[in-house]
Amino acid sequence: MSEMHLNHLPVLTWNKLKMNETVAEVKDGKEAGNWPETAESPEERLIACKIPMYREQAFPTGLGAEMDEYLGAVEVLEISESSEEPVRLEYKLEDGADLRKAIYVHVKKGVKASLVQNFSGEGKGQAAVSVKVYLEEDADFHLIRIQKLSKGYTFLDDMGCRLMDRAKMEYTSVQLGAGTVYAGAYADQWGYESEFRADVAYVGEKDSLIDFNYVDTFRGRKSKGVMRFEGVLKDNARKIMRDTLDFRNGAVDAEGDEEENVLTLGKDMVNRAIPMILGEEEKVSGRHAHTSGKLSPDMLFYMETRGINAAEAEKLMIDAKLKRVTDRIPEGALS
Repeated sequence: MSEMHLNHLPVLTWNKLKMNETVAEVKDGKEAGNWPETAESPEERLIACKIPMYREQAFPTGLGAEMDEYLGAVEVLEISESSEEPVRLEYKLEDGADLRKAIYVHVKKGVKASLVQNFSGEGKGQAAVSVKVYLEEDADFHLIRIQKLSKGYTFLDDMGCRLMDRAKMEYTSVQLGAGTVYAGAYADQWGYESEFRADVAYVGEKDSLIDFNYVDTFRGRKSKGVMRFEGVLKDNARKIMRDTLDFRNGAVDAEGDEEENVLTLGKDMVNRAIPMILGEEEKVSGRHAHTSGKLSPDMLFYMETRGINAAEAEKLMIDAKLKRVTDRIPEGALS
């Protein structure tokens, strides 16, 4: 096993929180991939003592640069024609698996398409996957990722996207398994009137770890971004949420909106969150919110009087939270 530095915050915070980044234990091996660089990365500038935390990465992703050095050969998927039927990629892993997958998706001008990735597997193992999406002008793309690995797995879930003028990107992620999850996404909204939306559902089972880093960077005028997180944490589950709206100089009239809602069930959960809004541009609108709660005794009593026991009540509440995200997934993609 070796160490990887993942999920870097865009800027340093008070280190006592221990949330600036994560050091993860991963399987040995390193093989740098040859990622296409469709567009040059903009030069990062230091403004008002804003010190970038992340390592240099020409096409940024949520987990960060060390994933680029870990995954090896890159599969290039060019999408030049619109289609109502999504591209489907199934990953059924066997005990002891070590999956490493890097995919670069180039969506051409005006094209509308979608991609579904399904991950399942029994026993123990590791899956490390990174997808980078480049959307030309007026492109419309929906990336759907569904993870149902058994608890013996570690899942490294990485995504980055770059949006040009009027491009639209939707990212739907459902984390239902794996004992350890490191998940990150980075939206780089270069384009005028570009739009990004992320909807994420997760369930942290007993003794599991879920470590998130989601960043939406606004560079284009009138760009818009929305991030929604619906989560459930059970006994002894641990979760870290880093979610950042980063308004760069020139992003006039940009709008960002982020919200996380967590349902806690049981005892001794660790629920940490560090929502941030960074601003180099004055004429922008940013909002973030975080809520957490549990089933009240009054609610449980009400359900029990109608023949619903505590276990069934919990299941109903979990299904209701997940449904807010899974309703955005095309029929058949969750099967």
